[in-house]
Amino acid sequence: MLLDKVAQNCVEVATDKVGCTAIQKCLGHVGGMPLELLMTGIVCNAMVLALDPYGLSMDKHASNVVEDLLRYSEENDVAVIVEEIMTSRDFLTVVRDPFGNYVAQRALEFTKGGLRFELSFLINSYRKNLQNHIFGKRVLAEAMKILMEGNWFNV
Repeated sequence: MLLDKVAQNCVEVATDKVGCTAIQKCLGHVGGMPLELLMTGIVCNAMVLALDPYGLSMDKHASNVVEDLLRYSEENDVAVIVEEIMTSRDFLTVVRDPFGNYVAQRALEFTKGGLRFELSFLINSYRKNLQNHIFGKRVLAEAMKILMEGNWFNV
């Protein structure tokens, strides 16, 4: 099956502009085992994909792939992706990026419990760098909302 080949070669496909678009379409329209194989391939290669010069979170098509991964993945896979983002040396760059900020917002939306709090706290720790930034302030507002609600462990 074609999707099996895409899953087996997800690094090559995801680091290509057209390939990212194809993966995005797959994530939104395919279900069952083929979708699980594709998501597993991407999650297992998250670090390689995040470090690629093409940029997994800071390109229009690639950021959409990450957003869809966060949206359609199981909680454990979401945690792996978000932890990779949080530990990236480019975390602040991603949060302030025109496309990366959407990834950060989806990360806040789809994480749960303590990880959601940790991500919100990390974003808040960059408050001075984000509060007056056109894209960063959106992410900061979402993180502050979560911190103010205080019910992150019940989510």
